[in-house]
Amino acid sequence: MSESVVNGTDRPQVGRGKIRGAVKQLMDLMADGLSVPASDRDKPHDLIVVGGGSAGLAAAMEAALTGVNTLVIDRADYEEARGAVDFVRCCPELEGWLASRKPGKPAAPLSECYNLDMLLGKIVTSIGHEGRCKVVVTEEGKEYRAKAILLSPGARYRRLGVPGEEEFMAAGIHHCSACEGLAYAGKEIVVVGSGDFGIKEAIALAEYASLVTVLEPSDRLMCSGPLAEAANRLSNLEVRLNSRVLEFDGDGNQGNCRLRSVKVEEYHSGDTEILPVDAVFIFMVTEPNTDFLWGAVELDPWGFIKTAPNADLTFQTSHDGIFVAGDARSNSIRCAPEAQPAQEEGVAAASEIRRFLENTEVAR
Repeated sequence: MSESVVNGTDRPQVGRGKIRGAVKQLMDLMADGLSVPASDRDKPHDLIVVGGGSAGLAAAMEAALTGVNTLVIDRADYEEARGAVDFVRCCPELEGWLASRKPGKPAAPLSECYNLDMLLGKIVTSIGHEGRCKVVVTEEGKEYRAKAILLSPGARYRRLGVPGEEEFMAAGIHHCSACEGLAYAGKEIVVVGSGDFGIKEAIALAEYASLVTVLEPSDRLMCSGPLAEAANRLSNLEVRLNSRVLEFDGDGNQGNCRLRSVKVEEYHSGDTEILPVDAVFIFMVTEPNTDFLWGAVELDPWGFIKTAPNADLTFQTSHDGIFVAGDARSNSIRCAPEAQPAQEEGVAAASEIRRFLENTEVAR
């Protein structure tokens, strides 16, 4: 995986501070494969963001906008850049992101607006301390230093491991309703996985799908009472208990295939049925991408990053100056229907980090 470093260069002005336009500008820079002098790469940053998904990019842009010199390190190279693509699709239309543009400079360099660098195609293998400085180490042994670290490595959905799952991933099988759901307005959708998170997503999908079928492996709906009541009130939401997916099927050839049906089994009877479907959204238990953090910060028994009990610092981990946001945070958006979206959590974490940096400077 090649290394790509992205920072400021002259680009066309994005429209009225829209966050979509801002991230599109970042994507353009990634596609150009721009780099910076090696001497600039070695300069310490105020903040290093590990992970370029929705939470990480939102935090990086918010922090850099307010003058925090920020570096994002993400394992995807500029050809993949999946985190940034998902962010463009999912993020809300927020005003004010480019408020720091200087008057009379409509084509100001990106770094002048954001104080933001991006290091792509690099896998972080460990984090540590060096005095007051935080250190991020990549797989090549390269070290990057900053006053604070934000961990946003994200989490991955568990796969069902049934025939057709890999073939139709992103071709009818999805994990993000906010990203892909609207494409299936008026269509029939199957939701695999329940719990509060799964049922909340199913209810959201039912707002525009003609029919949402939830496959519940248990003999009752495994979610909170209020969510179960809300689901039962929807005429276009159907729950099938004791049910599981056996196989996905569709048509087309490699690179141009499309999901068309799901083979479902009822546990008790063993009966199977082929359900015609336009899309399947899988919301199984997630696994955090935190293997490199064992021993560095405190994790819960499932590997999610725990936050320290501090009334003033919601997103700080067990180590001073190391913060977390997004799906890898313990008790974050993966299972809490009342939790804020990932990009909003990133913005909130950035504000907290900025206060930490300001207080650290005052303490010195």
